Amino acid sequence: MDVPEALRFVLPPGSDAISGGNLYNAALIRALRAMVRVETLDIDELPIAIDRGEPGIYFIDTLCLSEAEAVLDRRRRGQAFALVVHHLPSLEPDIDPNDGRLEAERALLARFELFLSTSAFTTELLAARGIPRERVLTVPPAPPRVAPSLREYRPPLVALVVGNVIPRKALHPFLCALDERIAPGLELRLDVVGRLDLDSDYARACLDRVRASSRLARTVRVRGPIEPQAMGAVYSGAHLFVSTSRMETFGMAVQEARAHGLPILAVRGGHVQHHFVEGETGLGFDSADELADALVALARDSRGMEAFFARARRLRPNLETTWSDAATSLLTQLARVPGAGTPNPAG
Repeated sequence: MDVPEALRFVLPPGSDAISGGNLYNAALIRALRAMVRVETLDIDELPIAIDRGEPGIYFIDTLCLSEAEAVLDRRRRGQAFALVVHHLPSLEPDIDPNDGRLEAERALLARFELFLSTSAFTTELLAARGIPRERVLTVPPAPPRVAPSLREYRPPLVALVVGNVIPRKALHPFLCALDERIAPGLELRLDVVGRLDLDSDYARACLDRVRASSRLARTVRVRGPIEPQAMGAVYSGAHLFVSTSRMETFGMAVQEARAHGLPILAVRGGHVQHHFVEGETGLGFDSADELADALVALARDSRGMEAFFARARRLRPNLETTWSDAATSLLTQLARVPGAGTPNPAG
């Protein structure tokens, strides 16, 4: 691989919208630009840049994977491709092992020189698929800087779900399970924060479920997307974070919740359980039914919830990693890849 002249990030449509992947890309690019030459391209600009022979390592978001496929074999000297692995089709829950997309994905991954992984889970997944570890750059997102709070738990229990409303996040089965368990007088409020436009049919099904049940209607508040700079107040107003997703390659919202000292209830899947200590700062479950059982039990047990909340705040992670550290880590790992070298400095 020739020494890169620049790092070029190929971003999907809607890259300015709220999502974990978009927030990660934007923060990492911003930090890298203080150190080296970085350019961003829309997916439509990728073929033009490749055919012009513009040198550099092209970091391609997994949401651009199908569109990028056509240019992977047109690379020229001084050009290399790195896949930014936020998610893969093969990680969709319940995918059939015989699904043709799996073989197509394996063949496609083999055409990339490098991979940018956001977690140890994803790195191990790629290694299990035969990707040499020296070709995987593992760069987790930096946690938010949060001032510690001395707030104590007082009912009603305010639980928080943060995630775009899509099937993989599995909000609908959780709402169905919760609806079956809410009894009159239960001191519980559930706030749902996330985009509703990515799969409008699925989002509509979730909203309809809430509206159709008087129990859910008085308990669940679907707030839609909230700008990142306003999320601190949202986390500070909650007592508990609930992750309904069946697969997280990292789980930025879970990391943010722990940074704010919130205890976690989560469906196990991917990297999510690495964000808490089981039985101390969080609890993991195998199904939406078990998750709903635990949430309702904590809403009924004020003393138990008070102790859980206090313990999670006392054991709040004191993570000092910054996005500048993340950018430095990427460049350091990149320099160790045979032939990759170092991009030109910023300026």
